[in-house]
Amino acid sequence: MVDRRNIAIALLPLLGLIPLAPQTLAQSITPAADDTGTIVQQEGNTYTITGGTQVDCDILLHRP
Repeated sequence: MVDRRNIAIALLPLLGLIPLAPQTLAQSITPAADDTGTIVQQEGNTYTITGGTQVDCDILLHRP
């Protein structure tokens, strides 16, 4: 039976790889200037997007 301490010690070097992960950046969300009536409201880290136009969902789905 494998001792949990041995597993933890074996995985310890992997923690050193975490700083090598690429940083992820996001763009801000702004409504397009195309008269669709989209409204973007931000409260802290939460964005509420209302208005605008909705597309037909069948177009966006890839079915086998």
